[in-house]
Amino acid sequence: MTRFERNGKTGTTATAVSNSVLALLFVFLYPAVSFAERFWVEGTIGTLFDSNIEHLSIVDLLTMGERRGVFLRNAALGGAAFGRDDAFSASVSLAAETGLDVPERSRLNSYADVGWHLEPRSDISLDLAFGLHHTAEDFLAMRNMFLDVFATGDLFWDIEEAHAWYGALKAGYYLGFDEEMRYLTGPMFAFENGYFHYPTDATDYVKPSVGIEGYFFRPEVLSSCEGTLSVNNSFIKPTVGFEGKYDLAPVFFKGSLRYSFMTWLANDRWWGDRSKRRMEHVPSATGQVLWEITEHFALSLTYSYRYIFSNLGREEGDYIDYTMDRHLVTLQITGRYEGERKE
Repeated sequence: MTRFERNGKTGTTATAVSNSVLALLFVFLYPAVSFAERFWVEGTIGTLFDSNIEHLSIVDLLTMGERRGVFLRNAALGGAAFGRDDAFSASVSLAAETGLDVPERSRLNSYADVGWHLEPRSDISLDLAFGLHHTAEDFLAMRNMFLDVFATGDLFWDIEEAHAWYGALKAGYYLGFDEEMRYLTGPMFAFENGYFHYPTDATDYVKPSVGIEGYFFRPEVLSSCEGTLSVNNSFIKPTVGFEGKYDLAPVFFKGSLRYSFMTWLANDRWWGDRSKRRMEHVPSATGQVLWEITEHFALSLTYSYRYIFSNLGREEGDYIDYTMDRHLVTLQITGRYEGERKE
């Protein structure tokens, strides 16, 4: 996510995401801190309950089915900004989710990005970034799952005191490594734009938005005694959303509602002559309460709900039923420190 603060206004854009590879931490970022105008470090520990753990491969979905579990979450992030008005920046992070009930679904995500910030006018800012994101799974027998490489751009227009507009663009390419993840190879794009209204002098805001994403991955093909199953993995996902924040410092409330319609670009085919193009309606809602305990520590409780209504599984003979719902509850504490170079 890209978080901005401009003229006392704050907000978060959802599409242009900056990610990272941890190997750069000591090779690049750590020595660079001594030359940075500003630097920051952040650590998070917490717990997560997932009522319907996500499966990334059709093999896992068919063999494991619906699973729920509790995870321990921890993450570390470091970043530095260079030049006048933080013109250049770099960050790296590592995030782990350790499954207590399902250790094979423990995941490790590492991220790295470099960014460029410029302000062509006093009311306009532009942020460009290039990043890498790697995911591995199952700490007992580590699976090297995939790497995605991407570029992002965020444009923010501070129209007037209480109004602003943003646009966020992302383009990237995924590389799947694990045998069951090799289908996760191909390009993607995402675009989102929205409007911020700031009703008070605090950090309150409301934000309607619209966007679209596209992923163009390889099909998954499985063979059995019943025949061949071919699962298409290229789809388009338009989304509309509404988000808001209420400031009662040091306590803050955030909430969002989103609706997506996902359309796959070709039919799934199974057991000879059966086929269907997958389509899904996906409403979701998220609520968060955050307490800024001190200048450097914050405690947050987040709940999110997502329902997937799929046309696969509505008819007898469909190879699977993708309709599902998912509850996520996260409780975590975050510590953050920011410093500046002393002359």
